[in-house]
Amino acid sequence: MGYHFTTDGREFIESEGSQDPQISLQDQLDAYKSAKQQRLDELRDWRADRLGASDWTQVSDGALDSTTKAAWATYRTKLRDLPSNAKAPDQFVKSDWPLEPGQSEVPESVYTFIPEFSDPLGIGTTSWVGNGTETTVVYTTKTGEISGVGTDIISTDDIGDVSIGDILKTGSITGTVAGIKTDAIINLQTTAVSYDIAVGQSTIAIDDIGDIWVGDTFESGSISEKVIGVGTAAAGGTVYNTVSLASTIGSALDADAVVKFRREIQHPIVSLSSTISSGIGTGDVVTFERSKSILVAQTRPSLNETVGLSTTKVVAGGSFDITITDTYTTAEELYGYTIAVREYPFEDIITSPAQGEVTVIPSGTTGVSTITVSIASTIGAGGTVGDVEEQQSVIAGRNFVIDVNIESLYKKDDSSFVGFAATVGVTTT
Repeated sequence: MGYHFTTDGREFIESEGSQDPQISLQDQLDAYKSAKQQRLDELRDWRADRLGASDWTQVSDGALDSTTKAAWATYRTKLRDLPSNAKAPDQFVKSDWPLEPGQSEVPESVYTFIPEFSDPLGIGTTSWVGNGTETTVVYTTKTGEISGVGTDIISTDDIGDVSIGDILKTGSITGTVAGIKTDAIINLQTTAVSYDIAVGQSTIAIDDIGDIWVGDTFESGSISEKVIGVGTAAAGGTVYNTVSLASTIGSALDADAVVKFRREIQHPIVSLSSTISSGIGTGDVVTFERSKSILVAQTRPSLNETVGLSTTKVVAGGSFDITITDTYTTAEELYGYTIAVREYPFEDIITSPAQGEVTVIPSGTTGVSTITVSIASTIGAGGTVGDVEEQQSVIAGRNFVIDVNIESLYKKDDSSFVGFAATVGVTTT
């Protein structure tokens, strides 16, 4: 469906083939920009015409006195400034508009530039197309290796359609992809030496073995050696985790000295724009999201119709009002109404007309119209069902329900039928 709006707040609907909403919104934005440019051209043309028509006021040998000539010069300056005004081309207020000397009212010929006259609902204030963001998952995979705290390198099983700038998410970790490649060195884990290790040793006792493998790199200070074995060893009656290095160490390691293990991996790798604050295990699910700017429709003023009742309970001899209120419109609206009584003849309950029409005429951008419904003083006095006294005896103490139905006779489209319904209870004695 295609929606068309006019400056009086009405909405028209027409059928058409399906279209990508982004294309429709772009068309709407382009149409708005084109209309603004056209209106700006019209403003410049009007300004040029008025400048030309007032050139005579500034000739050196003219008949105008100096005060009048200066007033015309000020007017002409204001004319020249119109296109560069922030409110150009069509959002001027009446007080902004330059008036010729001696002129007291804005001429109708320029109403199109002043919303107070041409667009009181503000429909032309904007394109009603805004900018938004759409985020979609572009790929889901799993991690290929452990990634320790403080690294910005994440190993994955495969990389799919991931691009730089996509967002990686796994568990509580979120990071922006800054690079993509197929191999890297990652920080595997950090632990501590369990007891003093002398120079020349190649077996190091550590507090936590974690996921350390043969081939990982052991680092501490200036020491950097390949791990050739992982196991345990007893010392002083305690069994410690140990790693065997490819070469002996050239400097001693004190107990509790911090050591790192790093690993070279060949999985697809993404590097992040910042380091991670918690570790990632092997086989953890990773998703990659991509955000893009999109156009979004903004809510514009459009005709709103409501019905209200002055009361929901009325007694014999009373009345109630039906109030129809239209907002965001400058157009008259014609409504038809019907009043019905459930399970009882209408004329024995209500003395006002059972149906009719009412026109809501806006003042500014809001219109209100009221229908008064009168209830018979003596319920059943219409005498349409047998003897009046017998009828009144039958209905004494009963409650009746009045249905109110209102239909908009101004049809925008069959699919946009507007109707209201309400009920009022009638209490008898």
